[in-house]
Amino acid sequence: TTNENQATSSVLLGADIDGDALTYSVVGSASNGSVTITNSSVPVFTYTPNNNFNGTDTFTYKVNDGTVDSSTATVTITIGNVDNTPAAANGTITTTEDTITTSTLVGTDPDDDPLTYSIVGQASKGTVTITNAATGAFIYTPNANQTGKDAFAYKVNDGSQDSNVAVVNITLNAVNDAPVAASGSLLINEDTETFFYVLGADVDGDSLTYSIVSQGSKGVVSGLNNSTGYYAYNPDYNKTGTDTFTYKVNDGTVDSAPVTVTVTINPINDGPTAVDDTAVTAVNKTLSIAANKLTSNDTDVDSSNIYTSGVSNASNGTLSIDGANALFAPTTDFTGSGSFDYVAKDGNGGTDTGTVNVTVKAISHSGNGTVTGGSGDDVLQGGTGNDTLNGGAGNDLMYGGAGDDIFIYDSADTYRVDGEAGTDTLQMSGSGDTLNLTSLNNTHYFNLFGGMEKIDITGSGDNSLIMNKHDVLNMSDTTDTLYVLGDAGDSVDAGSGWTLTGTDGDYSIYGNNEATLYVDADITFV
Repeated sequence: TTNENQATSSVLLGADIDGDALTYSVVGSASNGSVTITNSSVPVFTYTPNNNFNGTDTFTYKVNDGTVDSSTATVTITIGNVDNTPAAANGTITTTEDTITTSTLVGTDPDDDPLTYSIVGQASKGTVTITNAATGAFIYTPNANQTGKDAFAYKVNDGSQDSNVAVVNITLNAVNDAPVAASGSLLINEDTETFFYVLGADVDGDSLTYSIVSQGSKGVVSGLNNSTGYYAYNPDYNKTGTDTFTYKVNDGTVDSAPVTVTVTINPINDGPTAVDDTAVTAVNKTLSIAANKLTSNDTDVDSSNIYTSGVSNASNGTLSIDGANALFAPTTDFTGSGSFDYVAKDGNGGTDTGTVNVTVKAISHSGNGTVTGGSGDDVLQGGTGNDTLNGGAGNDLMYGGAGDDIFIYDSADTYRVDGEAGTDTLQMSGSGDTLNLTSLNNTHYFNLFGGMEKIDITGSGDNSLIMNKHDVLNMSDTTDTLYVLGDAGDSVDAGSGWTLTGTDGDYSIYGNNEATLYVDADITFV
């Protein structure tokens, strides 16, 4: 009897009745071990079981007395079981960067006992997880972007004993990682070019190239250095609010995903743009222009509240202010070109200077009674009596002088009428005509009609007058009162704000704050 993996010695038995010396020899070898007789004359043998064998083994032997062999005898050996230590095998696996791999650990046990696998030392560039402790199946998950060599250690257990510690070496082959572009934001001012860097990164350390994927809608992005990501954003003129553009980076092989940069364009005040004006007056006639009309054709991209803050620099004349009007008085007896400047403001610190160019004309027709112009652009001057002025063809200037004057209105030619002294009347002469004072006055930088106390729209019938409160105030100068004469079939549209306050003979009286309007009762008042 012996134990697994343990040799044993014993004595063979033999006898001879003659007392002869005996010699021992093995006839049939052991099946699961080896038998050695070190001295055939001495019945001592050594049995060495095969590695890890346990159970029963036998061999046969005989003896010889120098002449005759004995019959064979059998020696039975019982080899007791001993628990053997399991073994864990070293290993290698190969995977690529950022790629999970699976494999199986290798362990053996001479006794064929069931084995249990466990990790002794984790990998440094990833994580090993045993998914089946009985089979040694495992998953290796590399950390992001790790390359090179890694390793982990494990052992097995047969239920009684641990194995040796084995090492699995891992090779992580590098792959090209896509670069990453960083989204961002810019804060800039209107109409101001801005310089900046966009950002990109690459875990492989490759050189990067930047490029624009899509432009914004309110400005243009220009690459100043595509290797460093140095760019310029130039907003479109007067654009404000939010804009976006996208860009990407490339590491020489792979593009990043496009990312968005948000641009916030802060508004800044844009000053007004003053547009030069033109006006006409006559020699020794003061030109009155409402201050708000000086800026009526001026522009401001971010404000509609443009106003005149002052007038100056008169050429060939002098300037004065009368309430909300700028007065330009040409130099005495001067004719030709004059001018003055005005300042347009937007209320937010922006200003611009405009120029009013004034043509000062000489009187071409004058006298008492009836003064009639020719076919050109005439200047008519009434005398001291009650005159009738008719400009005829052309864009004419007509001044009544003293007396109660009548001015014949022709929509095709009248440029400016000033009744001056006396009770003066603007008289329509046609039929089915419309005199739109509001439209005419808004078209010019000065009031076309002033110094008038009456408008006679009778003509040949069915005429109409369109006006508003401001037209009454401008036309009637200091009295703020205007009479409108006419017949049935004629009409007056005086705009909003009028209230019937009473009657006076043939007139209906309407009030609108400081303005008063007397309208012939036969006229249809809208």
